Amino acid sequence: MFAKHTCPNCKTGKMVVDKAGIKYETIFADEPENREITLKHKVTRVPTLFVPTKEGGYEVFENAMNIKAFIERK
Repeated sequence: MFAKHTCPNCKTGKMVVDKAGIKYETIFADEPENREITLKHKVTRVPTLFVPTKEGGYEVFENAMNIKAFIERK
């Protein structure tokens, strides 16, 4: 999940994923050392959750509302 330290929606998105018991890694887009990976994945909004697919790609969910909808579908 791409997030920013001071983003209230990021906290909500992380809380939803935590509550579902899904393991994930947080990449803070507001940290200079993460600039390249943020650009590489074309992340323009946070929170953004990348979920691996069976085919080897990713499903991408931007914003806490869409992350919550994804969790509820599971």
